[in-house]
Amino acid sequence: MSHYKFCFLFGPGRCGLKLLLSLLDNHKEVVALPFTMKLYHYFKNEKLNINFNDLIKLLEEKTRLGLLKGKRIDPNLSLESDDYSLYNHEIFCDELKKLISNKKIFTRKEIIENIYTSYALAIKKDLNNIKYFIIDATYHDYLKKIDLDFKEYKSLFLLRDPREQLLSFLKLHHRINKSLYTKNYTNYLTHSIFAQKENYYLLEKLQSKNYENLTIKFENLKKNPIKTMQKIAEFLEINFTQELTKPTIFGKLRTFETSFSNNPIIGLGEDNTYRLNKHLSKYQIIQSEFIFSYHLNKFNYLPIISYKKNFLTKLLIYIQPFKFEILPSLDILKKNNPHITRYKNNYYYRLLKFIYYCLYNTLCYFTNRFINFSYLRLFKN
Repeated sequence: MSHYKFCFLFGPGRCGLKLLLSLLDNHKEVVALPFTMKLYHYFKNEKLNINFNDLIKLLEEKTRLGLLKGKRIDPNLSLESDDYSLYNHEIFCDELKKLISNKKIFTRKEIIENIYTSYALAIKKDLNNIKYFIIDATYHDYLKKIDLDFKEYKSLFLLRDPREQLLSFLKLHHRINKSLYTKNYTNYLTHSIFAQKENYYLLEKLQSKNYENLTIKFENLKKNPIKTMQKIAEFLEINFTQELTKPTIFGKLRTFETSFSNNPIIGLGEDNTYRLNKHLSKYQIIQSEFIFSYHLNKFNYLPIISYKKNFLTKLLIYIQPFKFEILPSLDILKKNNPHITRYKNNYYYRLLKFIYYCLYNTLCYFTNRFINFSYLRLFKN
């Protein structure tokens, strides 16, 4: 029986998951991958009939571990040398093969533990010093499956002001995909909000039952990283060291993408925790506060604008388009990569594309508000 303990990391997207993983990256007593793996998404059954070749294929093709194969990890993740020789993918594969070569049927817990053990060896960590494997179980409620697999574990939940988290999520999606609507008219706004709420209900489970859970606010992680990481170290019963105060990837200073700029955040960066007044109109702020009113109150986030919850107010915030819902990203009008088809860099082509997205978004807005009433679900929930 292994001596390792397990800590699961929960939370919705854009709430500092990568930041926390990077702060744990260089500590000798924990193993934390530099990105989310979503293993519970891929391993849905309690017992798995899988061989090494199928497992390594899944990990390299479906999860972000494939980025590390051949050192293909994005060099923009660090301003220092892009030499990621600390991680050795061949060692990872060899060690994983040793661990699973003698069996055909594995429990999900065994597979997860073997993956993390192999990764620890691939980054040259001393297994005798390891106390915790930090395993992400983000974005969806896998609590029943985790309870089934692990008799004892701790959990960290990363919480962020729901209004700020939604704004960051929508801005990033809008910048990358130009529109909040997919080709099948799915509203990414409502999709994101329900994904957030699923995680908040998960947090209520962790807080209301007999779970060893520590809730960490993103705002505290940014403003008071030393005090916050001391709290985490105490919770995990590991030594607090300076390594816990520096965001790193394989021991090198890490950078992060930001929703609001093409320039990366270096290390902890500046305080970017409150941007609502800068990016949302009065009624858009009221919209987000109305939608998340229960959770803002429960998690002690103060309202920004006082308003009366009468029929007229509800009607106005229902009709009011949310940020990014109508206008597509202005990046469409910028010149694209010179290596793509030449005509796509033509100004008139880009202008027509911008107009097309305006019309498409408007159509989707009216469909969601007044035909299928999918947006109404947010007001009923």
